[in-house]
Amino acid sequence: MKTIKHQTNDDFQVIEPNLHDSNLFSVENDQGQAILKFRLVSGELVQAIFTNVKRLVCNDFREGNIVLDVTIEREVHVSDHGLEKLFIPPMAMFEKYNAYIQTVKESIESGKMMLVTINPSYGCDGMIYCENVCFQQI
Repeated sequence: MKTIKHQTNDDFQVIEPNLHDSNLFSVENDQGQAILKFRLVSGELVQAIFTNVKRLVCNDFREGNIVLDVTIEREVHVSDHGLEKLFIPPMAMFEKYNAYIQTVKESIESGKMMLVTINPSYGCDGMIYCENVCFQQI
């Protein structure tokens, strides 16, 4: 499998590989690794391999998931609003939750971890809090 060096623009959107209008057709999550598979508009198949996955949320997965864009945030300020999808606080532990969210934000801002967001045109939207992502042609 050929590794694809991913590139992002100033809005943190992945522009290489070009995932806009691709079809997200598979999500696997096991033992700290996740693999998402995309069919690009060209018909080419690409997989994203996420390592040291701490949290993964994919909502509304269905047939025909069309991707608007994928963003990768690392070494940038992250708002609490974006993280609320990943972490739902139990009311009894709200203080610990706030401390944990601060730790997560610091790990993203320092570059130790990253936040990957899948924004849909249709279907699946998702967020992945992980250490790294690698794209491969399959």
